[in-house]
Amino acid sequence: MYKLRQQIVEHPYGTIKRQWGYSYIITKRGIERAAADVGLIMTAYNLRRLFNILPRELFKTWLKTLFFVFRLFIARFKEICAPLSSKYISSKIY
Repeated sequence: MYKLRQQIVEHPYGTIKRQWGYSYIITKRGIERAAADVGLIMTAYNLRRLFNILPRELFKTWLKTLFFVFRLFIARFKEICAPLSSKYISSKIY
């Protein structure tokens, strides 16, 4: 069981640590910040894997779809927050 886990899980960590040079986390002020750094590094690793595995045109289509969905999400979020911000935030500057 350990050998299987070692083959599957530890390869990305080895690549990130040795080939990319991330042997330590610069942000050492709390677990939340370190977790954010590690999350960004893992996201970059996964995007790079997708870029290398998928055909270029399929990857471009996937990215365009992802950005389109993200843009719709942001627009909807702004619609929901607009009434709240005008209700709770005063336009007067003190």
